[in-house]
Amino acid sequence: MSRFKLFVIIVISLASAGYYFSAQASLAASIPTTSLTTHPSKPDGQNGWFKSVPKITLTSDITATTYYSWDTPFAPTTYKFAIKAPEGKHTLYYYSVSGNDIEPTKKQVIKVDTRAPSFAIRAPRHRKHIRGPLKIRVHAFDPEISIQSSGLQEIRLYMGSRLLAKKKASAHTFKIKTRYIKTGKRRFRVVVKDKAGNRKRQSRHYYIDNDKPKIRQAAVTPAVPTVQSGASFYFTLRDRVSPRIFATVQVRKEDGTLVSRTKRRRWLKGKINFRNLRMPSEEGTYIYRIIARDYAGNRQVNAAKFNVSNAWSTDNVKNHLFTLSEKIGIRQQGTEGEHRAADYIEERLKSYGYGVERQDFTLPGGLTSYNIVARKTGRNPTDQFVVGAHYDSKPPSPGANDNGTGTGVLLELARLLKGKKMNSTMVFAFFGAEERLTSNRAAEHFGSRHFVANMRTPDRQRTLGMISVDMLGVGHFFHVRSMRRGPMTLVDDILAYAAANGHTLSYRQDYGWSDHRAFELAGIPAAWLEWRNDTLIHTTADRYARIQWDAVDISGKFLSLYLIDKHGVK
Repeated sequence: MSRFKLFVIIVISLASAGYYFSAQASLAASIPTTSLTTHPSKPDGQNGWFKSVPKITLTSDITATTYYSWDTPFAPTTYKFAIKAPEGKHTLYYYSVSGNDIEPTKKQVIKVDTRAPSFAIRAPRHRKHIRGPLKIRVHAFDPEISIQSSGLQEIRLYMGSRLLAKKKASAHTFKIKTRYIKTGKRRFRVVVKDKAGNRKRQSRHYYIDNDKPKIRQAAVTPAVPTVQSGASFYFTLRDRVSPRIFATVQVRKEDGTLVSRTKRRRWLKGKINFRNLRMPSEEGTYIYRIIARDYAGNRQVNAAKFNVSNAWSTDNVKNHLFTLSEKIGIRQQGTEGEHRAADYIEERLKSYGYGVERQDFTLPGGLTSYNIVARKTGRNPTDQFVVGAHYDSKPPSPGANDNGTGTGVLLELARLLKGKKMNSTMVFAFFGAEERLTSNRAAEHFGSRHFVANMRTPDRQRTLGMISVDMLGVGHFFHVRSMRRGPMTLVDDILAYAAANGHTLSYRQDYGWSDHRAFELAGIPAAWLEWRNDTLIHTTADRYARIQWDAVDISGKFLSLYLIDKHGVK
């Protein structure tokens, strides 16, 4: 081949190659290129997540129309202004078109999580005072969004500024050993963080209290309460944390049997007084327990023994006698005065804890009178002993000595023996209509005769005796009396007991002038205790002011000692 032909071929080849590369460069220069920028330019959270919604700007290098779509390259949207990224992890598809030239589709993953995680605390919200382990259960979650959230990173628990524990979990129970924490008010803070760096905090305040409340200066007033009375308990409470303390007081027997207790009360710290807590129905040694519990549940018990007695009280007899003779006054059979006296006696007996039986009977003329009967059950059900007194008076007398003194002594005797342990059942009979209605000897002792007439044969057989207490407040000589129409065993026993124990008591026969008559005629051993001689009975002068209280005191104490010694539990 000639050199000329070779030169032509080379020139043509070079021209063709230049044309090709020129065409390709011209074609490339007409295809747009789109760039993506975000504001902020970099993720402001952690792990590539935006904590604030970024604005996205799409810019083409030439004049072109830009399109974009989320999570799918199809159904694009024309880009006009800056767009906001949606919550969650999403893929942005975008490209530009210039004439017939189309840019290949590009994509960019954008992660946005602007929401703080949520969580719930399961902790003792109903009480702020804690003893023992404190359990705080945290259940955390990210809010629901369109695609997904960044996910939880960790849960942290602080006490004040001190980190106690952290856990990479969505739910966890923190168990805090409070015995290592100083007593007092403490702030616990739960912090939950997601992977994007969002945080949420919540605080709870608790009073850590593992100390028992202090009970000091405990005392009972009076120091020796009486049966069925009320006693007051004084004590002071101290607690370093709890502002209020729940306190109760219990009275128990030595074997632990509960006798009475107060309702639970809430008190401020300081002196406390439980007034008139009911005492037991029997004498003896008992235990009072003061129970204090603070808000955290710490419990302290203070227990001490104390004695319950039931000493004879002449003041009680005075109160009964004043009510009967001065407030009620004349208590004629079947009248309103006698009925008021019966109501008073019944009310007093019920206040001592007795069940009361009211026996009604009709008097000549159609009026009604009553016997008021109470029983103290003994350990031996086959034996009973009757002590009786009439409560009516003969007009125009207010009946202070005859027989307000006997009624008052019998009421006090019933109160006293209520607290004693007795072998025999004690029957306290308050007789109505003892005084004679007319000159006829048969028109008297209606109450005691009705009582005996209604006793069944087994009741009469198991009755060991009957003592009538009548006119005990005026005189110089203390007598035991009987008609000598029945067994003398009770009279002889009373005289022997008086002589053996240094009591001045003499015997004097009578002719059935008191309520022992019906019992003696029924064959039951009976006696009448009386002071002699009172010439002003059945007159207006038989008043409260003339009563010799030393005689009443001697009579009541002698009778109570005799009954306790002969029929009480040894």
